[in-house]
Amino acid sequence: MTLVNIVGDFFSSVAPVFYEFRDRVTTHIIVSDNSKRDSKKAGEFRKGVRNFCIENGLNITQHFVTINEDSDSAIEKLIKFINENADSEVYINITDGLSSVHTMLVRKMKNVNFIAYDIFDNEYHIISERGTVMKKEAECMSIKDHLLLKNIELLEYDTLEFANRYAKEIIMIFERYNGEFVEYKKHLSKHRKIPPVTKFKNIESIISKMDLPREYNKIYKLFTGTFFEYYVYLKMKEAGFYDVGVGIKIRQNELVNEFDVVVMQSNHLHIIECKYKEGKTLQLDTIIYRYSVLREMVDYDSKAAIVSLADYGENIKLRAESLGIGLFNLRTLKNLPKFLNDKN
Repeated sequence: MTLVNIVGDFFSSVAPVFYEFRDRVTTHIIVSDNSKRDSKKAGEFRKGVRNFCIENGLNITQHFVTINEDSDSAIEKLIKFINENADSEVYINITDGLSSVHTMLVRKMKNVNFIAYDIFDNEYHIISERGTVMKKEAECMSIKDHLLLKNIELLEYDTLEFANRYAKEIIMIFERYNGEFVEYKKHLSKHRKIPPVTKFKNIESIISKMDLPREYNKIYKLFTGTFFEYYVYLKMKEAGFYDVGVGIKIRQNELVNEFDVVVMQSNHLHIIECKYKEGKTLQLDTIIYRYSVLREMVDYDSKAAIVSLADYGENIKLRAESLGIGLFNLRTLKNLPKFLNDKN
């Protein structure tokens, strides 16, 4: 098939459609307005698709076309270009972007299938001249594929072998012995050494079942942050999310960012900051504003959340709510899946 993807404001309206038909596409035509802003955005998608094809061994001919969306003659030339370069049945994604282009293509092109994708419900219709309409849920991308198609380089990620191997023990720490674990963490931070075995018996009983050396430098990071990230990961995995990652470091346009936990669901990538700290030691304002920016970088309509030990004050709650950031602690973590899945 020949897929025409018209790139508008939202990456999430074009990447899932390409991913859905990736094994059928032989020719991919990416169309963008010729403005500097729009062509740059579409160019990033073009690079992402190229890298995705290389990574997955896909032999797809790719074309990149920029046009003046307000020019009828430019749209006529686009139609001619599609007809000349299509090597099979044509599918045009009219989900987002250049409405005037959509209208002209629908009016003037014959024997074409038009794809209307719902970025919120992750479903699409295929509409043809025959009047047939098919509704289907699109296949969900993995975290890696999402980043690859958006031309974001994945620098580091946790393999999660340890978290999965000791899932039962990690969950027990936070759901049965969190108070003792907090004191254990404080001891590590204050004394810079592992406490005596007899001081924290429940925690020692649990960690003795794990393959952990009793060396301060090797376990400090685990106990002051990573274990908590693993716990949030396990709860999101338990909630049924499609793909969950931990310790994600990415690079986009030379900027490097890190995320504690990321969740992929219905072709949206959500980000979660995990802070195993109480309210007084948290710089919540900074985290809230940072994540309100970063979530749009990784995905349009993504959700961002902070999970900590804090009881959040009213001002912080209002600020987070105004920016669409969810605030959770151990008591309310059960509500995080609903927050991430909520389309509102």
